[in-house]
Amino acid sequence: MLVSSSLGRYHPAAKKEAEKILSRACEIDSQKIHHTIPVHASAHGCALMAPSSLIRLHGFARERSAVCDTKWPGCTRQPVVLSCDACNFDLCNNCAELAKLDLATREQRKRVLIQQEERRRQLLLEQQLRREREREERELAEKRERLEFVNKLNATKASVKVPKGANKDKNKLLKYVVWSSDGYDNDGWHSYNGAPDKEFDSSFSSKADANARVNYLFYVKNCWGLGVDEMMTGEEIDEKETAGLLRLEVCPPDSTRWTVAAVTKEAFQFLDNARHGGGDSEDSEGEMDGDGVRYSYGAAW
Repeated sequence: MLVSSSLGRYHPAAKKEAEKILSRACEIDSQKIHHTIPVHASAHGCALMAPSSLIRLHGFARERSAVCDTKWPGCTRQPVVLSCDACNFDLCNNCAELAKLDLATREQRKRVLIQQEERRRQLLLEQQLRREREREERELAEKRERLEFVNKLNATKASVKVPKGANKDKNKLLKYVVWSSDGYDNDGWHSYNGAPDKEFDSSFSSKADANARVNYLFYVKNCWGLGVDEMMTGEEIDEKETAGLLRLEVCPPDSTRWTVAAVTKEAFQFLDNARHGGGDSEDSEGEMDGDGVRYSYGAAW
């Protein structure tokens, strides 16, 4: 009664603060009944603590905002499981278990936890180092693979790099035909007038030469003018082989689909949108740098 009568003489802000303090005191008093879990006196001065899930702090669940106050080895900080409402003291599950032990046993347990944590950190470090080594080895292997492939492209014979004569004769096809196409898919965004034409590029008497031309045309003479290194490290390339004949295809985001393939001359006659009028008779060998990696005339995808 004295408290309530004195509140009237307070400044409004002070009155509000006093009411808050009074409300909190009542809240603490009403929650004493929940403090039933014993902890060792060396861990906390109050003999009993309460399950945090039963405790409110200014009307809100205490476990929502409270953090563990001990920071002992293995401490998780949150969520808290035991609280001393009057002391504003909280424990996470790890530290709550330690708090139930006597001082000597708790210190021994803390040393064990420190050793476990050190082993865990060491294991994580070893795993990280192993992942780094594996990544470096993988990148080195991929680099070697790219260089070997570039060297293979560099070693392509001249008649495959720059087909001429019978290899470019559209009216008298040799056994295996190499064709290419470049166009947008029906993605609902770009203009689409059907599948792109399959342009005749060249024809060869052997599968080996036809496949070599597919590789050279796809990587070196690609429709974007990209370097071989960019082609190999860009979007995933779909590579298929049917009856020993190669087909390569890639479709970067928001770009055209670039396809180069070899088929028999009989199959070429019946391909949808096949055109015999393609083929660049002025095909050049391209430019290679010291590592055998070409150029980059166009923008990468």
